[in-house]
Formats: sequence, structure tokens, C-alpha cells
Amino acid sequence: MYKHKKRIVTNFIKKSKQRYFQDSIEENKDDPKGIWKALKQLAKTQKPSIKIAELTDDHGNKYTEPQEISEIMNNFFINILKQVGDNTTQAGEFLHEHVIAEFVSSKILDDQAQFSIPEITSKDVQEIIDKLSNNKAIGSDGISVKLLKLIAPVFCEPLTKLLNYSIATNTFPSAWKMARVTPLYKDGERDQSNNYRPISVLSVLSKILEKHVAKSLMNYLVNNNLLYELQSAFREGHSTESALIKLTDQILSNMDQDNVTGVLFIDFKKAFDIVDHQIMLKKLKLYRASESTLQWFKSYLTNRSQFVTIDGKQSRPQFVTHGVPQGSVLGPILFLLFVNDIPLHVSNSNLDIFADDTTLSASTQWTNIPSMVQDLKKDLDSICNWSINNKMVINTEKTKSMLVTGKRLRKKIPDEHLQMDLALGSTTVSQVESQKLLGVIVDQDLAYEDHIDSLYLEIL
Repeated sequence: MYKHKKRIVTNFIKKSKQRYFQDSIEENKDDPKGIWKALKQLAKTQKPSIKIAELTDDHGNKYTEPQEISEIMNNFFINILKQVGDNTTQAGEFLHEHVIAEFVSSKILDDQAQFSIPEITSKDVQEIIDKLSNNKAIGSDGISVKLLKLIAPVFCEPLTKLLNYSIATNTFPSAWKMARVTPLYKDGERDQSNNYRPISVLSVLSKILEKHVAKSLMNYLVNNNLLYELQSAFREGHSTESALIKLTDQILSNMDQDNVTGVLFIDFKKAFDIVDHQIMLKKLKLYRASESTLQWFKSYLTNRSQFVTIDGKQSRPQFVTHGVPQGSVLGPILFLLFVNDIPLHVSNSNLDIFADDTTLSASTQWTNIPSMVQDLKKDLDSICNWSINNKMVINTEKTKSMLVTGKRLRKKIPDEHLQMDLALGSTTVSQVESQKLLGVIVDQDLAYEDHIDSLYLEIL
């Protein structure tokens, strides 16, 4: 009797699970994120949280106390600029300002037009609070979104006055510039600090002011057509999907005409983390931010600090001297503006940008491959010069090239033309048969076989 009932219950549970996942996939058939969430839940592929039980420093010393580990991790994250390697251009020695100035003048004909941060209303504050996710982590001030929503009816008015005081005095509150950092394990040895990346959490109150400034800044940039049209990150109506579709469509069109496509995947080291604040402020000025707005952004960017928390133990706070603030609302938009002038230095090939993922591509008849390679080389050299002038660093190990031909056309091409022989300074750019771009593995045949195999293994 027991075994019989057990079989009935087991079969019932099994069929219930099947119905649940079938219904989940059906409900999300037009939502890729929803489908992946259901598949990951089915496959139980969520990564378990990793506790840092031990950490080894550069000298081989081992640490097990949470307080010591938090200090080492904070030192590592703070010194990220030294790990990447500083460029030789002195701060403030920013070149090619006239290129941006001429571009902006061509878009904004009124010489007196400027961007200024407008005042925020209590209605705006309430709307922003209402849209905040309750699942947001709590910052160093201990204020949760749930608490903020509870007190919003009586708190909106004084908070609005505080936010407008920040705008009027061009001062970003110091308490909102403190980030609480949690190390997130990536891969590799778990006792090595470089195998973790920082996840920063800021005050929820700072998010309200940032959302207001971000909306105003984006409206200014979009309305004046100042953003590069093929920059697909952090913009309404743009996504990784739209960026990939555009590039794929272009390559397929080239293949239909029996043309090959040379692609350069350019990787910047720690791009968000090493943005130079002086150069960032100069660019804001070139994009016609008013003097008072520049002072506000200077206050926003500078004198920031962070601490790391391990098992409830906090490291000492340290100042963050470079980069756009991680975990912020404004940081990504400021980064868009920082790299927005790269296309002004590219004239021989196509440039696609998604945040810090930069792709150069050019196409030609296979008989003209050497000429196409020279075009790519000229633009790669220009981007190298841009990176030096802007104190960014191109990752020579992760920057790759690929010649997309398709199987049929590749059979016609002599072996000597199949190698593009590109270089970053004295370092040869590795040519690959496939490369991951925005989460999708693109291959030289545009068959996506490697990507399908990767997905298959991921959901097993």
C-alpha cells in the first residue's frame, strides 16, 4: 500500500513540475529573459554564493580572518589603476579638444545653449521612489527601498528640498559618496583577490537625485543628437540584441555580395574603473555643461570612498580616485559620454560600440583583403592614439581579429590572404575563428555552431 501511494505521489509531483515549466516557457515565449530564467531554474544552474574563507596576498602570506580579508580586498580594488598600468599622458594633457568642439557646434547651432541641471519637484521624487525595486540592496546608510516607500508621504517634501539644495549649491552630499563593496567570485583560485570583482552598493537616496540628473542629461544629449548613433548601451530603444542584429545583418549582406568582412574586437582594460576625472569634466564642458553643472559633477565624481564587507566585518574606507562610480545611475551615462568621441577618429571602417565593447569592421572583395586590412590598421592606430590621450588602456591579450568569409567563399581565398596580420604597437593581434561578443559566440562562418554548443552545455 505504501509503495503504491508513494508512486502515485511521485508521479503527481513529476507531472506538476513538467506542467509548471511548460507553462513558464509558454508564458515567456516572447521574453528571452523569462525563458532563460525558467531554464536555469529547471537546470539548477544558479551559482552558489561563495564564502571567502582564505586569501593569499602577493607575498604568499595567507589570511583567514574576515577583517584582514576585507582590508586586502579593498586595497586590491582601490589599486586597480596601478594593476592596469598608468598611461604616460599627464592628467589635464587631453588632446583633440577641437574635434569634440567642432562636432558639438555642428549639432547645436545656438552658441549660448547649455546643459544645466533643472530643479526637481516633489512629484518627480515620489514617482522615482514608486518605481524603485524593493529588491535593491541596502547601502552604507542602512536605508532600504521598502522603508523609503513607507515614509515617502511625509518624507518627499524635505527630501525634495535637500535634493534641490544639492543642485543649487553644486554639491553632492558626502554621505552618499560612500560605497559598500561585496566581492563577487568570478573563476580561478578562490584565495586570489584578482579572481573577484567588486559589487558596489550606494545609498538609495543618491539614486533618486542621480535618476533626475541622468534623465535631464540624456534628454539633452538625445534631443541635440549628440550621442553616436551606433552606441547601443544604456539607451532607450537600444540593446545587445539590436547591436548584434545590426552587425550580423551587415556581415550577411556582405556575404551575399561575395564580400569578406574583417572584424576587430577591441577590449579596454577596466574601462569604467580608470576613467580620468579631469578628462571627464573637460568632456562635459566641451558638450556644453554650464559652469555650475560642471561644479556639481566635480563634487559628484571626487572624494568618493568605499569599504569592503566580509562576513559582517568592514574594512577601513579608502578614497576612490578614478573611474565612474560603480553601482551608480549616472556612471554608465558618463561613460557613454567619455567614449562618445571615438567615432570622430575613425574614417576607414565601421565602428560599433556597446559600453566598453568596441568593434571595428570593414568589408571587401576577397581579392582586396590586403587593402581592407590596411584600412582596419589605420583606424586601430587611431583608437590606440585616442586611448593614450584619454588615459585608457587597450587589453592586447583580449583584443582579437576575425575574418568572416563563410565556408563557400573561404575555399576560393589563398592562404596568405586569410591572415590579417594586425598589431597593437609591437604586439600581434591574435586572429581567431570565433569570438564572444555581447554574450553571443560569433564565428568566421556566421553559422553560430560554437554558440549553440555552448548553450547546450550550459543548460545540461
